[in-house]
Amino acid sequence: MVAFWSPYGRANGCTLHSSNRLVWFYTGIDHPLFNGVIFVNANEHDVKVTIESLNQKIAERGTPALWWIGPGSKPDNIEAILQQHGVSRVEEVPGMAANLDTLNIEPELI
Repeated sequence: MVAFWSPYGRANGCTLHSSNRLVWFYTGIDHPLFNGVIFVNANEHDVKVTIESLNQKIAERGTPALWWIGPGSKPDNIEAILQQHGVSRVEEVPGMAANLDTLNIEPELI
């Protein structure tokens, strides 16, 4: 997901912050899918700094943003931190995973 969404933050007039703990981008496009946090594995302080930075962009340009969080997002209390700063859950997206090593599929030889 990071590889897909990050290039949007590299365009002229856009912002991309990418580290091993957080990845967020802001394009100014008036849709939350084009602005927001797409990876977070950080401490509470870094999350709060990111909330402030993203809120500043939203205030300047008036476009919405999202936080894409999941079971692996850190800190463990990230949802509570976001709610304390006025970020609310809008939608929950289902995910799927499969251990490909356990599938008994032999490739066909052509």
